[in-house]
Amino acid sequence: MRATLDAIVPDIAKGLRAAVATVVPFYLVGALDRPELTWVALGGWLGSLADPGGARGSRAAGIFVFATVGGLLVGLAQAVSPWPWAVTLVLAASGFATSMLRAVGGWGGSIGMMLLITMCVAVARTTGTPVRDGLFFFCGATWAMLLSSIVWPVWTHRPVRRAIAEIFGALAQYASGLATNLREVETSKPYLDEDHWGTLARTNQRAIRAAIEEARAVSVASRTRRSGESLLGSNLRLLIGNAEIEFFALIAFGEELETLTNVTGRDAAARTLDALAARYEEIRARLQMRDVPAVDLHARPDAALTPNSPVARLADRLLERSRLALTVARAPDQVTVNNDEQDAPQAHRAMLRDLRDEWESFVDAFSLGSSVFRHALRVTIMMAVAYVIAREVSPTHIPWVTITALAVLQPYPGSVVQRAIERVVGTVLGSVVAVAIMVAVHDPLALALIMFPLSAASVVTKPRSYRLFTFFLTPVFVLVAAHFESSWWTAAARTGDALIGGLIALVFALVLFPSREQKRLADALGGVVGSLARYADTMFDILEKGDRGETATRTTAARRSVGRALGEAETSLERMLAEPRSFHSGVDDAVQLVTYARRFSAALTALDLQLAAHKVADSPDRANILGPLRAYVDGVLEATGSFVREGRRTPLPAAPALPASADASLRRVLRHTELVASVAWGGSGRS
Repeated sequence: MRATLDAIVPDIAKGLRAAVATVVPFYLVGALDRPELTWVALGGWLGSLADPGGARGSRAAGIFVFATVGGLLVGLAQAVSPWPWAVTLVLAASGFATSMLRAVGGWGGSIGMMLLITMCVAVARTTGTPVRDGLFFFCGATWAMLLSSIVWPVWTHRPVRRAIAEIFGALAQYASGLATNLREVETSKPYLDEDHWGTLARTNQRAIRAAIEEARAVSVASRTRRSGESLLGSNLRLLIGNAEIEFFALIAFGEELETLTNVTGRDAAARTLDALAARYEEIRARLQMRDVPAVDLHARPDAALTPNSPVARLADRLLERSRLALTVARAPDQVTVNNDEQDAPQAHRAMLRDLRDEWESFVDAFSLGSSVFRHALRVTIMMAVAYVIAREVSPTHIPWVTITALAVLQPYPGSVVQRAIERVVGTVLGSVVAVAIMVAVHDPLALALIMFPLSAASVVTKPRSYRLFTFFLTPVFVLVAAHFESSWWTAAARTGDALIGGLIALVFALVLFPSREQKRLADALGGVVGSLARYADTMFDILEKGDRGETATRTTAARRSVGRALGEAETSLERMLAEPRSFHSGVDDAVQLVTYARRFSAALTALDLQLAAHKVADSPDRANILGPLRAYVDGVLEATGSFVREGRRTPLPAAPALPASADASLRRVLRHTELVASVAWGGSGRS
């Protein structure tokens, strides 16, 4: 309950902000008697919904792109609106293009939906002025951008950041306690008494475990309320997995320290723990969005630990992990798998590599086996058919049919029936409320005041209850579109249009590329793990044989297989997250695994790009490195596959200790394999 409430708070703020962006220009429509200003209100409303979140710069850039493209589409749609055949072609082409944006992530799908809704509204305005209305829409969305990035920024991931900050605060306290214990050991004693160490472990380990579970719950609640994955959300979940690995390493480190008899070694270990505590404290402060002095990421304590001893190996691992976590915490919306070796902000070359990776993922989505591509084709044909039907049966309310069909149709047809019913019920009740408001209230200020809570409530309820979202959205849409003039016939017409649009979507979901989704999420995750195993085998074959040419085709096929499997898993995961919470057993492991699998795939892709450019260092002992690393990757993926398919936790191989000569790209593969492993042996229900 606490996690859910934490995740709702940013949505409430976003709802109030969206209401301001919509209601202010809506009031001016009536007060100035300028109906064309409804485009400003519509731009403000949809611009608020298109807010990608994250840093102010990213937020402003995202909404500005939406404002620019949306303004151009309004002008284009109105320019072709006198010719029905042209409108049909434009809607079909727009439906395909905007639906394919799902391939670039969660925000791509959201902005695609908003742009297509804009097109549906614009093509029905045959008496508008294309340039003026497009400019007004741009101004409204820009107004939403100013509210979002300057006047009233809402940090949608703040609850997750705060929960993760608690983990690192607890880790810092544990590390400091271990250092204090070491310094309290008298020279004449080989170790502290058991009660001293036991009390420290019992108090701190319980607090860290509770913080990790709370962060996982908040992360799932936040992910449930948003479509698709974002770089910031992915990095935050990455920090949870990283913290969990550090937690277990810190426990093992403490066990080794109990019997460390060398006084010099105790002092060196204490300095290592001090460095860890300082890094954890900075991570906590950064996640809480506080400016603090930066510790040196590359400084290492002058530890006098026996080389290759268990204590030295654990110390090196903890320092490396904390360095990576701190790099991510300093720029969680910028650092990616391709530049996590660099200090933030990311370098220009890393940005180019990231863009190239994203472009390749987008191109890979153009496959008949891709759920994104199939859904785009479904939307393309449906939009053309819905427009033709709407012109015949409801020529005065064409957008109500097309928008309803668009909103009801989903990539996973299993939820279309439920969404169609919720859409109709919400539309009927919302239309009645809208007409009652317009019949009873005529003053522009009073109408604006009534619209304010309706606009806010629609944003707040959108992620969790489509029925309530439709109920609150319908009055807002009707009031904006009807120009203050309506009757009870409007409610009846709106209901009929909703039924037609829902029926069209249902037919296309069941007839065109039907996907019954009979396999459970576990099967989709198993497919991801299997495709990752094939991709990893291909990359290790290249590394061991030294001949990339003969496996280039196999590499491309493996990479595309991973992309398709991840897309299917994301679709299945979002369907599961949309179900009642009683069906969410194991969903936190699924959320983490999808995130870690995507990052592991990106690490393999980065390795492939490095090999293609001959930038992987050929160290003398690379042959000795590849064998243990490959065995570890294979063992982890096999165990993870057993876990996601059968729920069995099988023993995992020990992670190999890569020598200093190992290439950075191989180290990256090892790190992300460890994150995948954390799901197989560290899922929910752990002690």
